[in-house]
Amino acid sequence: GTPSPWATQVEFSSQPGVRVTVNSAISEDPSVELAWALTVHKSQGSEFGTVILMLPAGVRGLSRELLYTALTRQTGKVVICHEGPLDDLMALTRATGSDAARRFTDLVCPAEPREVRAADGSAIGVLDAGLVHVTGSGVLVRSKNEVIIAGILDKWAPGAWTYEKPLVGKDARMRLPDFTITTSDGRTVYWEHLGLLRDPGYGEGWELKKKWYAEEGILPLEEGGGPRGALVWTDDRNGVDVPAWEALAESFLSGGPVRPARGRRRR
Repeated sequence: GTPSPWATQVEFSSQPGVRVTVNSAISEDPSVELAWALTVHKSQGSEFGTVILMLPAGVRGLSRELLYTALTRQTGKVVICHEGPLDDLMALTRATGSDAARRFTDLVCPAEPREVRAADGSAIGVLDAGLVHVTGSGVLVRSKNEVIIAGILDKWAPGAWTYEKPLVGKDARMRLPDFTITTSDGRTVYWEHLGLLRDPGYGEGWELKKKWYAEEGILPLEEGGGPRGALVWTDDRNGVDVPAWEALAESFLSGGPVRPARGRRRR
């Protein structure tokens, strides 16, 4: 057979004309190692044009922080090969998928153990209330402003709302509306809170999402709603306006006329 070369010269596309000589047979710590795949931990600090992330079912040690590290290694494109239901992947985006949120350190102040539940009402364990956002009724949400909205809904529609209930469209795409509310007369209202509307990219994404809602027959409540439900939204570009948000909730939960909330603008 052909003998193996005594050394290999490697030239990276990012450094044309610069070659690195590698001889793994005599080097205990070669400057370049051949790898078909890297662990997420070993890839930290590196960047790649395209990242293919392999997520087998039942993998242990997977967390929101680890997923964030994996997704941010790419500079151009990321492909996720996930084995298992989509719900398992989506669960990692919530506080329950975070290593930090599950810690009880007591390093600075006493922990506040709090039993929390998922959007469907099922118990999901005990977390430190100081590290997560939990509503008065024990539902885990993503932001402090969503805690405020949940408190308003608990006042006006106790037991009649769900957080991030999956909504599947005619195009088979799944969305997670912030709040899905059933009114006393059987209507469905979807309430979205736009926490980052100052970001132009976020605003563009919201316009696309609003268009998707319209295509699914879910139209703005102030326009009378649609055959599949009505849509309302709030934002905090002008600060948190609890009375205005409560007036918005009262407008459709009390059966009265729609009263636009201050700080809530059409784009």
